[in-house]
Amino acid sequence: MGVEKQVDFWADLKIEDDLAWIKTNITIHGVASIARTHLEHDNWREQAKLALELKPLICEASFRDISQVNAMKQHFHDARITLWVNTLDSVASPGFTDSAALEDPGAVWGRLLRAGFSAIQTDKMAALRSFLDTLH
Repeated sequence: MGVEKQVDFWADLKIEDDLAWIKTNITIHGVASIARTHLEHDNWREQAKLALELKPLICEASFRDISQVNAMKQHFHDARITLWVNTLDSVASPGFTDSAALEDPGAVWGRLLRAGFSAIQTDKMAALRSFLDTLH
């Protein structure tokens, strides 16, 4: 049907079986994939390793502590994987919410950018744009 260039596949990547399934059913067909890595889980290093092996265009990462992202950012950068973070209040990593960013954008969005994230999902786009304008 030729739609493989018009879709992407987003999925959790927690264990080897997830990686095998994605390779067998998704990437083999040339469909772009977005991996979700849970750095807040006990097996976060394994999940990061799986994402680096898959080499998706984008990897969404949630975390317990920003130092987990700092520990992995160069690996993702070297693999040319864009790191995506979600700051929506209902699903954000602890302390990195849209509400907190409105109070102190540098402490939230600034720290996320320094940690290696280059894609931020937010409900406060105008505020994020204003913050980004201060960086130039």
